[in-house]
Amino acid sequence: MSEFLFVTGMSGAGRSTAAAALEDLGWFVIDSLPPALITKVAELVGRPGSEHEQVALVIGRAGGDEYVEGVAPMLRRLRKARHTVRVL
Repeated sequence: MSEFLFVTGMSGAGRSTAAAALEDLGWFVIDSLPPALITKVAELVGRPGSEHEQVALVIGRAGGDEYVEGVAPMLRRLRKARHTVRVL
């Protein structure tokens, strides 16, 4: 199963710095992915032969409250599908 890390925080909290460090460690990092596409990314990285098992998704306030609220159901879906999910 794949591992997903959601990086979130207020403006100036260091999301971009954390994303850069994760990339240096070999994580596949995506910034501001629409919540509706999170399960599609999970499908792609879950396929046999995928080069990406660790995915970091950077979630900010730029998309507004609806964007942030749309992420919570995706966390539940990923966990239900037995992916490792953490929030930083």
